[in-house]
Amino acid sequence: MKSKFFSRKIVPFALGIIFLACSGNVIAQVSEQKNNTASKLKFKGITFQPGYRIQTRYAFYESTRTNDIMIRRLRLKAKGNAFGIANYYIEVKFDNNAQVGKTPKPIVENAWLEFKLHKNIYLRVGRYDVPFTRSLLTSDSKLMLMNRSIVTGKLAKLGLVDNTEGLLLHGRPLNGHLEYSFGVFNNEVFEKANGQTAKWSKNLMPAGRVALNFFDKKGKPKSSGYADYKASYIGKGKRLSIGINAVRLPNVHDDTLQYNLTAFGTDLFANYNAFTFEAEYDMFKKNVNSNGWYAQVAYLLPFEIGKKLKIEPNFRYQEFDENTSVSGKKINATSVGLNFYIRGHNLKAQMDYTINGNETKEVNNNVFEVQLQFDF
Repeated sequence: MKSKFFSRKIVPFALGIIFLACSGNVIAQVSEQKNNTASKLKFKGITFQPGYRIQTRYAFYESTRTNDIMIRRLRLKAKGNAFGIANYYIEVKFDNNAQVGKTPKPIVENAWLEFKLHKNIYLRVGRYDVPFTRSLLTSDSKLMLMNRSIVTGKLAKLGLVDNTEGLLLHGRPLNGHLEYSFGVFNNEVFEKANGQTAKWSKNLMPAGRVALNFFDKKGKPKSSGYADYKASYIGKGKRLSIGINAVRLPNVHDDTLQYNLTAFGTDLFANYNAFTFEAEYDMFKKNVNSNGWYAQVAYLLPFEIGKKLKIEPNFRYQEFDENTSVSGKKINATSVGLNFYIRGHNLKAQMDYTINGNETKEVNNNVFEVQLQFDF
């Protein structure tokens, strides 16, 4: 695939260097404490801990020769405990500010209460992530590459994954080596209960995930452990996790079509100190069958620069087939990148270049991106 990117565009690399240089000034103002969290406040039985995340991103799109600087994600967060009965979490997002082709608006990303029913049984009520695949349960702040996979994006457009309202039972028995999560949810894409829109369904959406976790000597997590994954543990620990997932929305009306919308997936995650590997396969069925997969690997370099700056090269390859019964519908993407951990995932810079492909014709819609993140 031909590209004039590296020979004609110095701006992206220069901007990446500027991002890293500017981050050095930020480092001097960041606490040296290992736990970089805000202090908790107490209000008559209610604790309150605020949080904040900002991801400033530069992107160059080869197809249109467009340069774009944006606030990719801006999050205001709060968590705590209510009267010793339930934990809560609230997150409001203001994403895609100044991004080409986007009209940002504030949206509630998370708003839930969680009750501990038993040692390994938790009940969560509100708005949060549907239990489908490890990658989708990994926070945007802890991803290996800046963007999620193609197949997970397709699942999100069908309302099968991501944040929505629901009721969930979950836990991690056997000292955290077994993990389960099952619930029923709204599907916001098909949530209309009448024929006034082209897409609607009167039904709730059951979803579930089971995973086996090996080799993690730390055992059960400090909290309930739901959706607490990281795509990189930055050189720490030994883990092997295998998960399976399923979600179903019955009796969907999609314009003139009527079908049962279903999806299944499996994922594998492993890290051995500096090495990290993650792979996932998902398939879904509406009026046609679709599937996709990806595999990614990373290695944390065995040295630090300056004050604890760690560098992690990474690589990902992925494919997606919109209609498995018809040839010529498959697309792919190859990404190479670098992560610069200044203070772990709380303060880091990321750079990656993605080459997008199509099995039937040559395309020129490659993307280069640089991002600086601050999160607490």
